[in-house]
Order: sequence, then C-alpha cells, then structure tokens
Amino acid sequence: MDPDKVQTIKDWPVPRTQEELHSFLGLTVYVQRFWPEYASLTATMFALLKKQNKRNVKIHFNDEQLKNFKELMRRLSNPPVLHLPDFNKHMRLRTDASKFVVGGVLFQVVDGAERPIAYTNRKMKSAELNYPTQQQELLAIVHALAAFRIYYLDKPPIVETDHKSLEQCW
Repeated sequence: MDPDKVQTIKDWPVPRTQEELHSFLGLTVYVQRFWPEYASLTATMFALLKKQNKRNVKIHFNDEQLKNFKELMRRLSNPPVLHLPDFNKHMRLRTDASKFVVGGVLFQVVDGAERPIAYTNRKMKSAELNYPTQQQELLAIVHALAAFRIYYLDKPPIVETDHKSLEQCW
C-alpha cells in the first residue's frame, strides 16, 4: 500500500457529524468483503445514522463506538492477505451467526494451512433478530452460499459450522 494513503487513513479524525460518519463508512464499505467482522464493527456506527437522519446533526461516540472506529482505522492501514482460489481443489465455507451479524469465510486448505479467499458478513434484519439460534446459523450458511456462489458452480463447497444440530443436516 502507498505509505501516504496509509498515513491519511491513520490521521482521519473521529467523525463529529452524521455527514462525516457517512463519508467515513462510505470509505470503509468497499473493504467489507475482505474483513471477517466488518458488520459487527460498524453496526453501532450505522445506528448513529438512523437516529435523526440529518447530515449536519452532531454525533457523539460512546466507548464501544470509539473502540470500533479505532479498530477500523487499524485494519484499514493493515489490510489482510487473501489468496487466489485454486479451482482444482475443494472450496470450504465456514459460517457463523452472532447476536446481530451473520457471516462466513471462503477458504481452501493448501499444504495443511487454511488460505482465506474472501469474507462476507452482514447485519441481520430486525425480523431475523427474532429467529431461534438454529435458524440464525442456517441463515449464515444461506447468506454465505449466495455470496460465494460463483466460486463453486462446478463443485459443491464443504460447509463448516459450529452449530451441532446443523452439522447433522449435511
């Protein structure tokens, strides 16, 4: 990465208005497919944009939002290493659901090491927050399968989940 651009990111001030926060989140939204926890880091900041929905309204970060802002800044200046897929090998998909986010990682095992290819995650919709845990975990699988469908059109992926009752389905 260009050191001047990294320094610009590191010097980015904490947003004070909805417009500044909107600009910052607009900058970061492009990289969400490269980070496993993007949605959970930005959910509280996106919530600030919904309150009054006026661009010049002053906002104040609480401790959690400030911590997440600093973590986003750190990650923007230290991008993750992603690997190109080998279409001759099986794709693996690991998914998970948390309190308000579903996500997954597409990866391959090469020489015994996991190589991430892409990440996906999104905030759950309000109705999805009411789903039981098993359905939220299944929602994470469906979301990840849809997000990465182009990678495994010819071979189905190996799906991994930490939810034991869903493991019996596969």
